[in-house]
Amino acid sequence: MKKTIIMIIASLLLTTQVWAEHSNKRGKNPMMKVLAQLDLSDQQKQDIKEQLKNSRGDRAIYREDGKQLKSALRDIVDADSWDPIAATEALQARADIKQVQLNSRALTQHNVWLLLTDSQQQELNTITAERENAKEARNGRKLYRKD
Repeated sequence: MKKTIIMIIASLLLTTQVWAEHSNKRGKNPMMKVLAQLDLSDQQKQDIKEQLKNSRGDRAIYREDGKQLKSALRDIVDADSWDPIAATEALQARADIKQVQLNSRALTQHNVWLLLTDSQQQELNTITAERENAKEARNGRKLYRKD
């Protein structure tokens, strides 16, 4: 009995540590992962973090609106009769929110871009191109892989 309890506690401790390490890797903003490869000044880092913080606040607002619209659309789909006008309006509202989200993300990326020096911008373009090429290569291998 004692051995079983000790084994359970030990496995919980190990899985908790592995999960925590995994969440730390996941938690970093993808943009920051790329920007970390650049030689940023302390002021640039602070300004970029502020831009991302503001963007996070905007995303939270849009996320809540999106959840409400998704629920409304679910109610329309689950109704006893189909209301094409209500469905169209709900879908258009979801598309509008998605468009606002994409515009907000693009504006954040633009504002971060403006904080970089010319050489950092060139380096960022190089890093981004390398990542895209690697992604395309991975996707190409998946297309032709035989299972």
